[in-house]
Amino acid sequence: MPGYSVDRFPDLSAEDREEYTCSICQEIFNTPVTTSCCLQTFCDECITEWLKTNTTCPYDRKPMTSSQLSRASRVLVNTMGRFKIRCDYWDKGCRQVTKFAELPQHTVNCSYSIVMCAKCQNVMTLEHDCIELLRAEIEALKLAINDRDHTRNNQPVAIPLSSNVSEQTPISTMSDYEVLNKCRDKLHNIEILDNQMDANMSKKAMVIIKKELAQQNSIFVVCKHVTQQMELEYGCNWSCSANWDTGYKSYFTVVGGRYLRVKIAMITIKLYQSPRLNWNTFKERVKSNKISRKLDIVKTDMNQTMVLNVTGIIFDAIERKGNINDTAEDIHDNMRKRYPTKK
Repeated sequence: MPGYSVDRFPDLSAEDREEYTCSICQEIFNTPVTTSCCLQTFCDECITEWLKTNTTCPYDRKPMTSSQLSRASRVLVNTMGRFKIRCDYWDKGCRQVTKFAELPQHTVNCSYSIVMCAKCQNVMTLEHDCIELLRAEIEALKLAINDRDHTRNNQPVAIPLSSNVSEQTPISTMSDYEVLNKCRDKLHNIEILDNQMDANMSKKAMVIIKKELAQQNSIFVVCKHVTQQMELEYGCNWSCSANWDTGYKSYFTVVGGRYLRVKIAMITIKLYQSPRLNWNTFKERVKSNKISRKLDIVKTDMNQTMVLNVTGIIFDAIERKGNINDTAEDIHDNMRKRYPTKK
């Protein structure tokens, strides 16, 4: 892509704006490269496109080929890395201003980064398959029609394939498919009703909730997948409930700082963690490296080699055994074998 719009750099001085602007696209450098003939800097894509139809440098008009381009100096790259830039999804509602060097990481994790496929109108993922998603949507429609027929004494009702559900449709008669379609129209306008999570956790939770609302055609599956993803990221016993009816009530206890309640269209979603340990989830977190395979040593008189051996014994036992008691016994047995008591 060409350079970054100057408007995205709120703190950029006029001097820096002039010095770090590509003379071809008139925007701030994107992947800057420098010519060997006059040491001028351009966006990599801009100069590459220029050389497809020209054989001279756009600055000093000397003969030039792509082989005469090199990466910009480390000083220039490091200086640009400290510039403050607005998120790629600023127009969709994200108000994050981050360092230029940290922009790629923020963009990947941005809660406003959901991109819909132009063909099937489902969320784009690395394994996106329009045909499979449309098949799943058709199956969800069949289930929705069956549910609607049952609740209306087998009176046939047609459900459109579009998300244009009438605002006058009674909530109590709407299918999951219709409710989720209304939510998808509001994914970039989520109202946070209560948030006791820290900034990083709430941001991650919002990304997960948006992704599942965009992908699934069942509210139950949305809650199930949100719960599984939160357990994988932050440990055991998360719960997720969705309510779009005024008669809903619930009672639960939560871990401090682990509660989030949001509203998207007519759905209110509660996400919280209860203070218990699920051993299988704990094992999965270890296997997927959500928990690092190292021990926090408070006090020890072991040498470094023994600490490494003990660490291996502990984590091998965690992966093999199905509960905490069997794990403790396995650690005990393997420690006795590895370090037998001297008589």
